[in-house]
Amino acid sequence: MRIFLRFLLLGTIIAASMLCHIQAAAFQQQPDDHNDSAPTRVGFVIVTPTCVAPFGSTCTGTPSGMVVFETFGLKRGDETTQAGIIPSGLTTRALLFVNTSPSLSRDIGLAIANPGNTAANVTLGLTDQNGESVGTKSITVSARQQTPQFVTQLFSALPSATNNLTGVLTLSSDVPVAAVGLRFRGANFSTLPLTNLSPSASVPQIATRIGGPGAVVLPQYAIDGGWSSEIVIMNTGSQLLQANLAAFKPDGSRFSLKERGIQTEDVFIIIQPGQVATFAPRDSNGNSRF
Repeated sequence: MRIFLRFLLLGTIIAASMLCHIQAAAFQQQPDDHNDSAPTRVGFVIVTPTCVAPFGSTCTGTPSGMVVFETFGLKRGDETTQAGIIPSGLTTRALLFVNTSPSLSRDIGLAIANPGNTAANVTLGLTDQNGESVGTKSITVSARQQTPQFVTQLFSALPSATNNLTGVLTLSSDVPVAAVGLRFRGANFSTLPLTNLSPSASVPQIATRIGGPGAVVLPQYAIDGGWSSEIVIMNTGSQLLQANLAAFKPDGSRFSLKERGIQTEDVFIIIQPGQVATFAPRDSNGNSRF
């Protein structure tokens, strides 16, 4: 009995020592995940919910109640300009407000992501505020690729589309795509509502734990060069939730996400019912920029 108590006491001391070490490490400065002097890296992210079975219980399919959004921003000096980006429902036809003016540094950033397994043939049409056609542009977004461009870049061959235009951009695609619009005035920007004119399609299954039932797409993600993105995931359901994050570069290759000095292509976050989790690059004190 004395030997047992001695081992029990020793185990308690070791456990307490390990806990103190972990807590101390948590307050130590970590590497800064941001590299503001490096080229900006962009892409899109698919967040997929999967069921996690607590001990003694069984998963009951795809958990419901996952709420996802992203804060997207640019750091300039001590200030950070930011905007919220919500997941885009996959669409084959959508509308977006357009406002361009070189003299006022006005432009619209448009990111189109194709999480599908086949190429998307996309037609972009511009009309002015009177509903008159200004021009069209056809692009192809290959499977699991993304194209982030400004409207003035997309329609650079049309002076009427790049010089003081107020109107509407229509997006038509033969394959469901995800899209987001950002309204810029110089370095300041805000998110524009995208009006979906087609029934929303589900995110296709790309690989195990990537896409499929309940998955959502964040069409624009950026890091480095002053930019940063924070993904927020809430579990409003009644089951334990595992959120799997998978990021893709514009060319379709995988994108390594970064947090607390660790870079990985596969991120798994466990979230209890009623709780919230964030994933973002951190500074040396463990804080995100938002």
